[in-house]
Amino acid sequence: MKKAIAKIALGLSLALSSLNSFGGLEQTKTNLEARVASLTQDSFAIKSETTGAISAPVNLVQSFSLQPLLVGKATMALANSPYFCYSNNQEIIFYTSQGYTSRYQIVAHNSKPCGEGFNQIILIKGNRVFGKFDSCMDIDFSSNPDNTTRYRSKMFIKLENGFLGAILRGILRVPLLGDKLKKSLEEEQDKLVQSTNKVVEDALKKPRETLEKLEGYTNGPTYFTPKELESIREKIEK
Repeated sequence: MKKAIAKIALGLSLALSSLNSFGGLEQTKTNLEARVASLTQDSFAIKSETTGAISAPVNLVQSFSLQPLLVGKATMALANSPYFCYSNNQEIIFYTSQGYTSRYQIVAHNSKPCGEGFNQIILIKGNRVFGKFDSCMDIDFSSNPDNTTRYRSKMFIKLENGFLGAILRGILRVPLLGDKLKKSLEEEQDKLVQSTNKVVEDALKKPRETLEKLEGYTNGPTYFTPKELESIREKIEK
């Protein structure tokens, strides 16, 4: 009996460790890894890669990256993001008044040695004007000598509408037209990172004004709890 209980406890601990900070037992590590592998190894997936910089030290970027709900709400208040957001078990749901949604889930978060940076793998499922999609983002963050952060983001997108996906892959190979589509994909891909950049920049440059703005912010169901405000205060006052 004790051995059986021990095995159950071990199984539960492994399942929990595979989920992000929002917890939940609905998806195991195996399920999530299989979904990531399916997207990243699919020859029919639309692939996009971007690079850029964030005007903040990598440890601060990492701290914010582990709280996507908080960042999502802050981008509404500080960066005029059109996305409302709320948590649902292990997922963060972003949605707009136009009916577009993104179900965001951190699958893996690994720190590099000596505080040099970190890597995140994120699954995003939702819908846009082209229909439903499933995607995986693999983002690598590294520290720069000037105490800023550089990143490289790889994205793999699979459309539910396979015919439309084939058309888009074909367009990407066409000069000029393909370049325009590629730029559009890259801009969509970089929205999350650049929104985070905007939040972090404002918080570092104008900490008092930023906190005052967040304290007084209400937009429909969105507001900041005392715990969330304290979390932001702790990050920017370090």
